[in-house]
Amino acid sequence: MTPIKLISSVFPTQADHHRLFPNKETVDEVLEGLCTVCNLGKPLQGWRLPPKKELDSEPFVDVEEGLKGKGMKFLGLYHYCRAPKPPVATDITLFISRCWRTGEKVGLNPHHIIEVVLIHEAAHYITHLGVKPESNLVEYWSEFGSDENKEAIEDFAQSATYFYLQASVDHAKLHCFETLSLHSPTRYTTWDRWKRQQTTGKSFWWCLCEFQAAILKERRARLRGEATTEREPEFDE
Repeated sequence: MTPIKLISSVFPTQADHHRLFPNKETVDEVLEGLCTVCNLGKPLQGWRLPPKKELDSEPFVDVEEGLKGKGMKFLGLYHYCRAPKPPVATDITLFISRCWRTGEKVGLNPHHIIEVVLIHEAAHYITHLGVKPESNLVEYWSEFGSDENKEAIEDFAQSATYFYLQASVDHAKLHCFETLSLHSPTRYTTWDRWKRQQTTGKSFWWCLCEFQAAILKERRARLRGEATTEREPEFDE
C-alpha cells in the first residue's frame, strides 16, 4: 500500500494555525470511515504525518474568488504522482490559513471546514483506489485524472464526503459541507442528487448502495483497461 503524507500549509505569519492541523486519531477515523462508505473492505494502513510544512510565500486570494474559481481545491489538494519506479508520491495538503479565512468570510467554524476538506481530499485518495475483480486486491486505477474526467473525479469525492458525513450524523459538518459546495463550481454540487433522492422516498442505504455499485463498476472498467480517458501520470485534485 502506498503511504500517504499529510501536509499542513500555512502562512509563516500565522504559524499558530498549526494547532488546527488534524491529529492521527482524526485521520484514522476519516480513512476507516471512507473505506466503509466506498466499500473498500478494510482500513488503509501506512499513512504518516510528516513534520508540518510552512509555505515560504503564497499569493493572497480572496475567499469568494478562490472558492468560485477552484472550489475545494482552493482549501486543499490531493496530489498523486506515479514515479518511474516505486514508491509513488501521494500527498494531501491542507491550506489551514485559507480554511480559517473562509470560516470568517462565510460564517463557518474553521475546525469544521478543515475536517470537511480533509474528508474530501482523503475521499480522492480512497476513490482513486481500484479492486481487481479476480483477486479483490486493492490497486490504483490504471488511468485517472484527465481534464475530460474532472467532473467524475469530483463527483466521486464529493459523494463519498456526503455519505461519510451523513453516516456520522454530524449535522454541523454536513451543513459546512453543503455551504462550501454552494460557493463552489457546479462540478462540486452533483452529490446533491443523493439528497434529492432521499427527500423523495429513497433510503440512505439505497443511495449508498447505488453509489458503491457505481464506483465499483468504474474501478473494474479502469483496471480492465476499458476506460476511454488516458491516465495522467501526475495530477492535483
